[in-house]
Amino acid sequence: MKNKTRGFVVPLLVGILAVIVAGISIYTYRAVKNEEVSNSNDTFEEEKATVDMKTFTQADGIYSLTYPSDWTYTEGNNAAQFRTTNGETIDVGLGGTEADNLLKHQKSVNNVSEVTIGPNKFFKFTITNSTTGYTTYMLPMGNADGKPAYLYFTMGVFAKITPAELNAFLGSVKVYPSKAPAVIKKLDNTVIDARITATMAGFRASAEMYFDKAQTYVGICEGTNDNAKSAVIDKILKSISDMVSAENAHCKASTNLYIYFARLPGGGIICVDNSGAQIKLSTEPMGMVCK
Repeated sequence: MKNKTRGFVVPLLVGILAVIVAGISIYTYRAVKNEEVSNSNDTFEEEKATVDMKTFTQADGIYSLTYPSDWTYTEGNNAAQFRTTNGETIDVGLGGTEADNLLKHQKSVNNVSEVTIGPNKFFKFTITNSTTGYTTYMLPMGNADGKPAYLYFTMGVFAKITPAELNAFLGSVKVYPSKAPAVIKKLDNTVIDARITATMAGFRASAEMYFDKAQTYVGICEGTNDNAKSAVIDKILKSISDMVSAENAHCKASTNLYIYFARLPGGGIICVDNSGAQIKLSTEPMGMVCK
């Protein structure tokens, strides 16, 4: 009886060991295969990450950056807008004096932090109101034609852009400041041109108020008519002279006529006269009419 049991147990143990060995072999095989698949997937993901990134270079070659291929962008007027897969937008642009003034103001109210993303050091600030807001990252580019130059990135404060996406995007930026002066100067001139044009419109309205009081335009260019002396007109004349220099701004007046014109930094001449006209000319007017 004892021998029979022993004869049964030995084959049983052998069978169990065989199953265990077979199981270990199958597990080892599957583990190896899974590792191979995993490694294959890792390689695929690395390749996919490389394939799925595109390079954007600004039209004048001032900066370049990389972005995911499933994002889209539009470009124009020295600015670009990138749109993510979920519809969020990042506006990218170049700035000179106006951008510097904005940054100085934000610093004055302690609303600026310095952040380093990849090789780039940005000034970051967020402006919000009760319903919306935006966050801006400004990257200094040194001086362009003696004036500060910046590359800025602006997005909605509630934009659903992951930190990883944003860091990869901003960290990829490369700037080439030597190519910036002409573009920055053009941008600054565009801003100044717009300001002069708006100020000229204010002069036109003030001139009619002057005439209503004095019944003449005489003295309007100097603000010397005591019956109608206008602090507003004086301020306008000084403002435009400061923007274009006195030799590029000219005002003439008679009893019933006046003409005022200024040469725009961006090119051309903006002109207003008593007829109510406000015209951009290519050459200086010869008489008392903007033409």
